[in-house]
Amino acid sequence: MNENPPAISHSQALNSYLVSIRTSDQRDADFDGQAFITIHGWNGSTPELPLVDSGRTTAAFTRAQVSSFTVNSVDVGYLSSITIRMVPSATDPDWCVDTIDVENTGYGSSATFTYGSRLNTDNTSVSIYKTVPLTDFMVEVYTSDNGDAGFDGEVTIQLDGMYGSSDVIPLVSDDDAAAYSPSSIRQFRIKASDVGTITCIGVALVGPNPP
Repeated sequence: MNENPPAISHSQALNSYLVSIRTSDQRDADFDGQAFITIHGWNGSTPELPLVDSGRTTAAFTRAQVSSFTVNSVDVGYLSSITIRMVPSATDPDWCVDTIDVENTGYGSSATFTYGSRLNTDNTSVSIYKTVPLTDFMVEVYTSDNGDAGFDGEVTIQLDGMYGSSDVIPLVSDDDAAAYSPSSIRQFRIKASDVGTITCIGVALVGPNPP
């Protein structure tokens, strides 16, 4: 008698994604063929998913039009990037993609991915990171109260958060005084990518004599 309990498999519920692709308004931008998307997020990636029109094995992408698809796969959480792949043919060798909007309907996350270029026989796939709106930040720099704490030069920062990292941004103000004097506070208004809740920042000093 076999006393081993039966194996139990655990399956993750599928999540629904709405994918809307705008084909560029350029000559010969159309594509009628096989296209695929892989969706990447903070919890992982989906398998490569086919984008097909109902009742067909391919999709028709029309110049200056939006083609929408609903695909189901694992929940990747907050969206970070996508990979688009097309299969060119002798009669339809390229496709000019403008933007792709992806909505993770289960997680409540959506993102826009801007490409604005062509996929073709030499470049059949591309990975695209989300288009991130800029957000206003107020940065205050406190310089310690000791004789060697000051700095006379450029300071740059990079914000890191739950949604990723910003560009490297120089701290520049309307104040002509460039020096960070001991026991002083300087304020800067900057625009940076919305990184969500800030977890840490990177700071770099640029001459004349960084300590």
